[in-house]
Amino acid sequence: MRNAIPKSCLCKNTKVPAYDMKNSYRSDECFAKETVYSCSFVRPLPEPRKKPIVHKDHITMAGEIQTETEQQLSYKVKCVPVVKKIIPKNHNLGSKGHMIFKTTMRDDYNLPCFREREQQIIPKENLCIYSCPMESKTTTGCSYTPICANPVENYKPDENYTSPEGTMDLNTIQRTSYRQVDLPKKEETPWAIKLEYCKPKTELNATTVYNNSYKKPGYYVNMEDCNYQID
Repeated sequence: MRNAIPKSCLCKNTKVPAYDMKNSYRSDECFAKETVYSCSFVRPLPEPRKKPIVHKDHITMAGEIQTETEQQLSYKVKCVPVVKKIIPKNHNLGSKGHMIFKTTMRDDYNLPCFREREQQIIPKENLCIYSCPMESKTTTGCSYTPICANPVENYKPDENYTSPEGTMDLNTIQRTSYRQVDLPKKEETPWAIKLEYCKPKTELNATTVYNNSYKKPGYYVNMEDCNYQID
């Protein structure tokens, strides 16, 4: 039996114990060995395996297959002697012995053997660096020498701004030079005025082709006193 209190009424932390139905009754009788399957299908007795029954209509071999076919009889093999492979006697394509390192290029152009390194000959037209240290006196340094002069007095204004005592004159050069010009009046254009929407006074005619073609449901009623009947 389950607990009668619903889970919605219980707190979230509480756990509801589960009660499973247990069948404690056991019968003293033995389980029946005979079933519907065992009674319906009887087990066959152990016998040697029978040979399969082959029907006469099946295809059977009449004898051995002949090896002579139309292809073999049409194109017979000719007995031709096999050509032997041409194998060279010696695989060494080059001459015997070590390879000579003396080539035509080396024989024609020999390197000169200098015991002592000669002095490098530099042409006079090329730029060369002297071994003496570079002079500090240059054309610019000799032309413009520093002059001892006093600093110029600074006329920078004070950072603190003081507002003027009197009012500022509003008559500026811009205002006095260019006077104010009145704009011309806008011309009336009655043809450009947007007219308001006026609702129609007469009601819209509801009799349309659709309403006359398709009547409302219940319009056609079976009349018993109708003399005009369709066969």
